[in-house]
Amino acid sequence: SDVCSSDLEAFGLPATSNNFTINGAESNDPFLNLNNSGPSNLLLGQNDVDEVNVVANAYGAQYGSLGGVQENILTRSGTNKFHGNAVYYWTNSDLNANQWFNDNTGTPESYSNANQGAVAVSGPIFKDKAFFFVNYETLRFLTSVPTQVILPNAAYESSVISNLNSIGQSAQVPFYQQLFTLYNGAPGASAATPYNGTTYATAFEGTGKSNLAEQLITARVDFRHGANDSFFAHFKWDNGTQPTYVDPINSAFNADSKQPDWEGQLQATHTFSPNLINQFVFSTIWYSAIFVNSNPSGAAALLPYTLSFR
Repeated sequence: SDVCSSDLEAFGLPATSNNFTINGAESNDPFLNLNNSGPSNLLLGQNDVDEVNVVANAYGAQYGSLGGVQENILTRSGTNKFHGNAVYYWTNSDLNANQWFNDNTGTPESYSNANQGAVAVSGPIFKDKAFFFVNYETLRFLTSVPTQVILPNAAYESSVISNLNSIGQSAQVPFYQQLFTLYNGAPGASAATPYNGTTYATAFEGTGKSNLAEQLITARVDFRHGANDSFFAHFKWDNGTQPTYVDPINSAFNADSKQPDWEGQLQATHTFSPNLINQFVFSTIWYSAIFVNSNPSGAAALLPYTLSFR
């Protein structure tokens, strides 16, 4: 349930000072100390949320870790009746206005196309005793952000080759020729114009597209054992690929990150009296975020040389 806010600031403390829990169990990213989220870093998982509590000055014994706010997500559970829902959101650049700064500089609106959907079903397993809730969500987001690309012009390229030959570094010429061929073949390079009045560089607006795909499955099972005991288990699986870097010169140099995430909570509650309750919470999180080149063999084929000066 990636629904916590990672940019909330309180008491003069940064967003990394907040503590996030799901059903009372920690859900902080150990690397950035923000709420644990999937490859989109968006609010995927809203269909699984029943209640959100934000506690300021959370210095009670049941809280801890950090000095900002305490934000706790409570997930949905089933009931004695079957329920379900289906949700779909769609938007693209035709539905959005261009940014003011883009209009002011004549920069075209960036392309975007987002598809987000969810479907959930819940109900009884045994009436008054056991219940289930299952949720599936998906996100497909294609976007293009204009990027200024600065390239050497033909005169500069010729000067580099000439200088290498004149200083006895002719062995390095093939590398630079390969590099300049790569630059000159970039999408938009043919329409490049002189950069900022210089005589050695040109520039164009790169429009490489990034494609993000993410899917989420959550499930919860609740049990009631008499009037004083209740148990539940909540499971979450989030998986997708983050388009970490889109290269404006050639897509072979793009980078992405597969980010699988497994989470679960197990909770048991026993009521001794109206004033005394005992609660046991067990939680586990495993996730991975490794950033790699999307096409290593393609990148190596475009630049197969190792540059070294002696």
